Amino acid sequence: MLGIRRMKVLEFFVIRAAIPFACLGVALVLLGAAIFGLVQVWRGLRARPLNRIRLLAGVALLFVVGLATTANLIWENSVEFNPFITAADLEGVWNDGSAALNLNSDGSYTCSGAGSCSKVGAVGRWTRDGDFLLRFTRASDGQVLIQRVVSTERGLRLTNEVGDLDMWDGVLTFTHRVSVS
Repeated sequence: MLGIRRMKVLEFFVIRAAIPFACLGVALVLLGAAIFGLVQVWRGLRARPLNRIRLLAGVALLFVVGLATTANLIWENSVEFNPFITAADLEGVWNDGSAALNLNSDGSYTCSGAGSCSKVGAVGRWTRDGDFLLRFTRASDGQVLIQRVVSTERGLRLTNEVGDLDMWDGVLTFTHRVSVS
């Protein structure tokens, strides 16, 4: 339970960007902040009398940069984008907050609750599209939503609507607890 709470805190520091080279820009900003923090620590220690405010500001900045870097490394290594899954692994109840998506073995689904169910719809059909994509077709209007299945330490997860995976915003929706092969 403590590990899940810790991950929730770290998720706040995960940087999600769907713009090309945005991660490079963020990395450069973090590097600049780390250098600035080191300079503040150095100046705070060299000042006579000791400049505690400058020293603490530098340490705080280095702490935030370290936290953001650690959170992003942990998050990046915790998501498997190409898990080995079978149709049986996909069937059952998927949860996202108060929303519950039930994938039936006959290819039908029901979704109840608020949030992510608004995109999927209350009832419809689901099919597997390739190895990692799920295609949801709403019964009400025939609109199609495609989501990717990824594996995390919590089980299988669905991404937001998938277009180009390189442009994915990093948001995960429904969770399904199964043992992935």
